[in-house]
Amino acid sequence: MSVLGDAYDYDVFFSYAWAGDTGDQHMREWSRKIADTIGTLLSQRFNRGDVRLNAFLDRDVLRGGQDLDRELKSAVQRSGILVAMVSDHYASDYCQKELRWFCEGLTEANFADHVCILRMQEVRDGKWPTALLGTDAKPRLFIDFCDERGQPINMAGFILSGSLADLVTPINRAVVEIADKITAMQKRISAREAYVRSQKLPDEPVIFLEAEQADLEQWMWCSAQLRAVPSIIWPQRAPVPATAVVNGEEYDGCEALLLLRSRVDDDIGRRIKAAYLSRRKLYRDKEQAIPWALLDLFDEPPPESDAFHLPRVPLKGDWLPVLRGALREA
Repeated sequence: MSVLGDAYDYDVFFSYAWAGDTGDQHMREWSRKIADTIGTLLSQRFNRGDVRLNAFLDRDVLRGGQDLDRELKSAVQRSGILVAMVSDHYASDYCQKELRWFCEGLTEANFADHVCILRMQEVRDGKWPTALLGTDAKPRLFIDFCDERGQPINMAGFILSGSLADLVTPINRAVVEIADKITAMQKRISAREAYVRSQKLPDEPVIFLEAEQADLEQWMWCSAQLRAVPSIIWPQRAPVPATAVVNGEEYDGCEALLLLRSRVDDDIGRRIKAAYLSRRKLYRDKEQAIPWALLDLFDEPPPESDAFHLPRVPLKGDWLPVLRGALREA
């Protein structure tokens, strides 16, 4: 299994100019060696058990006879992070295709989460990729692999010995930046999966049914109806209003949160706000997202239900199927 799981075929896609496009075999070999080294160091950080960093390096991973455009497009669009190794040859057709295919699904807000830029040599005027320019039309932040003259750092030493000894600092910077992006993506994927799971109610969900003490009679009736579905109802013996819940701890482990309104003088506005804040804290602290709904005996919804996107289920007729649908969509 790759580090980012089933959401991606490749954790990292290294994009750089190939020898066939540039005629510069040394630049290709140098770039390939750097990509290999970064990939190895990332593997040391993330490989655990059956989890393995899956990196796409270049056309060498493609099998003979494949449609190169189709396979490359599929690979780059199924990659979590693109490492653009920009040289004076990066204007080649395939580098530009890879960049375009990858950036199709990105916005200005999440671009930096998925792209790491390495400047392999000074790029002549007009040849810096447009997709790697910021809103100010200047190159986005990059890690430099070229010297003060704009040339690849100690290319001569690499040609003679194959060594990257002079590149320890930029390589480590690249590894840290990519590793941070992978870790952030893992957290987002985990939170998203937890949220999706929270929308799928189990056969016998644990439901927190909150209400004020004055709602005891109506609370007991709703509890009996819900237990017959069947469901497990918390708290077990007496209602607790959301304004009395401490940091959402009472909601921890529940598959749904229901707020009951059965009286005109009910302080429902404060309870909705309190429940909203507790749910947010529970999500931040434990990445647990629980759906919620308002069980309402009145025809007119409280203004807070719209403001906080709280699904509302009128307690009339066959309300249990309506409630289940509302919780799935909450």
